[in-house]
Amino acid sequence: MSTNPLSVQKSVKRYLKGRQLPFETIVSESGACLVVSLLDCESCPGKLLGVDFYFHNNCMEVKVHYAATATKWIRERKNHLASLYRLLNYINAMVWMPTNDGKQGEIYPYSYFYTPRFTVTEDGSYDLCCTSLVDYDVFNMAPLATLDYFTAVVPAYFEELAQPIFLSLLDEITVEQAIQMIRDKNL
Repeated sequence: MSTNPLSVQKSVKRYLKGRQLPFETIVSESGACLVVSLLDCESCPGKLLGVDFYFHNNCMEVKVHYAATATKWIRERKNHLASLYRLLNYINAMVWMPTNDGKQGEIYPYSYFYTPRFTVTEDGSYDLCCTSLVDYDVFNMAPLATLDYFTAVVPAYFEELAQPIFLSLLDEITVEQAIQMIRDKNL
């Protein structure tokens, strides 16, 4: 069964409006993108996170990313990219983010259904993001869990990871210390 990207986009908009999450629709040559702003992220640079939903023919691409402040810090410290990549490699290998309904499994059980990747974008913008592809058939089976995951679970992990990532990037701690901080958080 094939799903229309427009119907998924409408579902995502309904969810965002219902949760009172501010968003805007950006339309470009490559299609529509819903850009969500998550405010009051106290541990994150700029106290802001973004979530971008891109609607492709067969799947939805979701990117959770730090704000422009983080991008600026990364761009200004290109000579630190090897250390940042080492830390992101550790995160990709060792940090697993289960779906979480925030109610100890009352709405839906914990699972490791999605496997997002933490990266620094290769387009020259130096966005530090967490990206996943979600097949529309999968989305239709678990729309609430999917949208909660990308608007609550992944952002919560981003807040937890902000301190080790950016203290390391800003040379306040070593990569080894950042990894130990992540281990200590039991992420």
